[in-house]
Amino acid sequence: MNADSNGNIVEQNIYVTPDNDKGSYSGVNRNHSIAPSSSVYDPYYEDGMDTVNSQTGLTDAQKQELAILMLNQINHARMDRGLKPFVMTEQKYQQAQVRASQHSAEVFDHNQDDINSAFGQDQYENLAYIDANNITNMLDALSSADNTLSSMLNADASSDWGHRENFLEDTGTLSANAAFGMHLTDDGQYYVLTFDYDLSNPDSTPNMMDRIAQYQAMGPITGDSHVVDNSAKINDLNNQISNLQNTLASQQSKLQNLQAQKANVQFDLSQLNADQQAEYNNAKYTLNTINDWKNGQLANINKDGHVQEAINKLNQAKTSLTAEQSKLAQANQDLKNATDMQTQADTNLQQAKDGLAQLNQVLATKQAALQTAKDNANASANQAVKDAQAKLDKINGKIADLNKAIEATKATISNAQAQLDKDNQKITDIKNGQKPTNPNKGDDSQTTTPTNPSKPNTGSQPTTTPSEPSKPDSGNKGDKPVTPTNPVKPNNGKDEGNSQPTTPTNPTTPAKPDHGNASISGQAGHKPATSDNSSQTADSNANSETSASQSNGQVSVSDAGVTMTREQYKAQRNELPQTGNENSKAVIALGVLAGMFGLSLASKGKKEF
Repeated sequence: MNADSNGNIVEQNIYVTPDNDKGSYSGVNRNHSIAPSSSVYDPYYEDGMDTVNSQTGLTDAQKQELAILMLNQINHARMDRGLKPFVMTEQKYQQAQVRASQHSAEVFDHNQDDINSAFGQDQYENLAYIDANNITNMLDALSSADNTLSSMLNADASSDWGHRENFLEDTGTLSANAAFGMHLTDDGQYYVLTFDYDLSNPDSTPNMMDRIAQYQAMGPITGDSHVVDNSAKINDLNNQISNLQNTLASQQSKLQNLQAQKANVQFDLSQLNADQQAEYNNAKYTLNTINDWKNGQLANINKDGHVQEAINKLNQAKTSLTAEQSKLAQANQDLKNATDMQTQADTNLQQAKDGLAQLNQVLATKQAALQTAKDNANASANQAVKDAQAKLDKINGKIADLNKAIEATKATISNAQAQLDKDNQKITDIKNGQKPTNPNKGDDSQTTTPTNPSKPNTGSQPTTTPSEPSKPDSGNKGDKPVTPTNPVKPNNGKDEGNSQPTTPTNPTTPAKPDHGNASISGQAGHKPATSDNSSQTADSNANSETSASQSNGQVSVSDAGVTMTREQYKAQRNELPQTGNENSKAVIALGVLAGMFGLSLASKGKKEF
């Protein structure tokens, strides 16, 4: 609003910046403010003219007057925006004074417990200070209060305009019940200012704002007139008494409820401590005193001589009532807290018992499951040991059979070695220049002088003079295969049956021994045994000439660690002395068995991790 004082000495409107430019004062009307320095306000500074005691501060009547003047300005700002004005009942005003006296309000703490204890429920709330310095009368008080209101309305950016929003909250069709509270700080420097309201459906009668007509001029009595029309004050007093009656009725109802609660929870005064008993007794005494005083005052209310005295006593009674109401409310709250604590303790105890029973049931289930698991594990382990022992016995039997086969092979090898020694002796004799002779068996007509030995005639070519035989390699143990050039028995032109050199037949691949499962399952730290591929041929490859020749064209000689091609193997076989098919088969069998059971068996082992 930006209006003048509407002909009144005391301002009724307070400037509020536009909503779209909240922090700007560019449109303010400088005439629209209280100016205590103006001569029009001189009467306010005369002795006895509505002065304020600098030591004790505002009286309760002055606080009411200032609260009505401030809320009147806020309501004008609200109505200018089309909002419903606030109302202020006597009860709300008294609750606001309790809130202003709380320490949390002085330190700007919107403490929920304190708010609830003062008003009975949560509130929209503003907290601020009014500078108490240099306040000598109500005009000074209103001027200082307006400075605080103006800051909350127009300079509230640091609070995100929360104070402004509370003052200008849209309450719809509801005239919310609001009140200002004031309390002088201990050092006398400031008044704690509180503003509270809620959006419940309040009992808004009687409305203290109806008394604005008494204060809006706020001018002192001038001239020689000393007659005061007390009709307005009498009406107001009647309203206050009516309000007090309502308050007393409410308190009596609360007392009855408390007595009913006392019966329900077996309450008696012995359950309260000494302070609580004293508060309870004082509250009852005060209520009875006020009720007696009310009845006495109603009889004399219309007598002029008793009006001011009645007003003073009423104010004192209201102050006492407020204090006792607070004490009674605290006693009720203490009782409720004690009852709630007992109920909660009983609930917690029952929950603990239920939880313990559930835990015991779970424990029993877990123990049964554990025993079952142990029984199953023991049964499985015993069966695994039996199975492993059976496999081990089977393997041991096969090993015994293999040992017998090895012994038989050793005998064959021994015989083959003897025959090999004879063959080597023949080779030595040939190297020394002795020519082998074959006796005449009578099949030819003349004796044939044998030629020097050469590579065997395959039957399709005539006999040629062989070259000087090379010395056999008897010490080469390197990795490169060497084809020996040992001389063979010469062909004397006679058919001697099986004495002709022939390409050896590939021996039949012997069946692999059944190794079974040589590991023992169920023993920690052991892995199934595996073959060492660096010193033996894997079980998946046949340890025979036949399988090696078919797979990669090479023959694996296990005891020498040398790999030769199939052609090299054939050449070497053809250049060895032919001592008959029986010996050849023995040598071949020797190689095959050595590959199967010799070094392979010696190098086979078991790994542990």
